[in-house]
Amino acid sequence: MVAARGSRPRAPLPKTESIPPMTLTRRHLTLIATLGSAALLAGAFAFQYIGGMAPCQLCLWQRWPHAAAGLQAATAAWNRYISRS
Repeated sequence: MVAARGSRPRAPLPKTESIPPMTLTRRHLTLIATLGSAALLAGAFAFQYIGGMAPCQLCLWQRWPHAAAGLQAATAAWNRYISRS
């Protein structure tokens, strides 16, 4: 294969056998969902109370599912903690 004029040759890509596959467990997915919802709620409250921006009605309605997801994730984490004891 001929390289275009003025371009450097590309370095070879690493072999896929040397890169271990990434596996996400239920615990990882729960943590990602919890942190995502918490970050969105924290941002919404920061814009409202620190930034002084009044939320619209849709913004207020959107907070409820994120709060429910956080509560559900906290309950799942608590149940997992209790079941290990």
